[in-house]
Amino acid sequence: MNSENTVDMSIIVCTSGKQPLFAHAVASVARAVQHAATQGVVAEIIIVDNSSHGRVASTPGLVPVLNSTIPIRVVRAELYGLSRARNVGVLHARGEYVAFTDDDTFVDQSWVYALREGFSRPEIWCVTGRTLATSTALTVEQWFEQGCSFDKGADSVEWSKDAAHTIGEKVTAVELPMVYPYPAGCFGSGNNMAFRRSALSRIGGFAEELGAGRATRGGEDLHAFRSVILQGGMIAYRAQARASHRHRQSRWALSKQMFGYGSGMSASLCRAVFDDPKALVFIGKNVPRGLAVVLSRRRDRATTVLDASAPRYPRTLVAAELCGYLAGIPLWVATMLADRRARRQSAGVGAGHGEG
Repeated sequence: MNSENTVDMSIIVCTSGKQPLFAHAVASVARAVQHAATQGVVAEIIIVDNSSHGRVASTPGLVPVLNSTIPIRVVRAELYGLSRARNVGVLHARGEYVAFTDDDTFVDQSWVYALREGFSRPEIWCVTGRTLATSTALTVEQWFEQGCSFDKGADSVEWSKDAAHTIGEKVTAVELPMVYPYPAGCFGSGNNMAFRRSALSRIGGFAEELGAGRATRGGEDLHAFRSVILQGGMIAYRAQARASHRHRQSRWALSKQMFGYGSGMSASLCRAVFDDPKALVFIGKNVPRGLAVVLSRRRDRATTVLDASAPRYPRTLVAAELCGYLAGIPLWVATMLADRRARRQSAGVGAGHGEG
């Protein structure tokens, strides 16, 4: 580990300034940074202010953390969107490893150290952790756990381009999911992940037309995971790198989230074809069948009660996710065209200033 006063890991927390538990989330990261320091891992926290007002640093409850001895900085990302904000955070990062969590996620004390330990070999480019629910008391929280839980299980797994296996005392092969590695949800989630900074540079960072805050609404973490695997890196899921997520609190909010998961998935697949047109044949042939299986499982939960004490998964959530899958392609195209137009306008303004 780090024997000098240099930064091993940079932890990036992006926020739109709308999440009321944001300061508590950052405080949990601060505790994990303090714990990691006792284990010889030097880490810093970078808060990326992606709000409309630019005053995240004055958030109640955050000031004590900012005034502590924890290495912590607030940087500004003017252009709205989670991927854009994450890329800004990476530009400011000093660590060899860059970790990400969200402003509605609370990490365990050992989280930073566990992620850093996951980079045990050079071929591991990305480490993800286990994310549980902070609560399942509400019916809507139980629906999320039924439909698309973040939890990838108690077994740590290493994924490569052609195979996967558990790690520990007993190593066993893991069956690769359908259409591997394109759906990419098997690897982990964006609220609990870390990358070698060199690997992020190699894959081109986060795709800025994807993710929360853009019309596509998601998929940036899936694209990053998939890119790591396709370019020859490995992803290590470490169950001991634990965090907890505060799920949506209303049916309407969950419906929008499920739509976003659908649109983000199909938009990220569009980006995969954009990056490698040869992938179109494989994706076109196999992904519709894979998505049909996923939606079929969701419908089964909506029509079959396996546990009498559990609320039945609503058909409306299945429909919202399906609508997202269908909308993802035109939303991705529209976002790409809008970004291209914005770049041309920006270049035109710059050229005009240069002429003066």
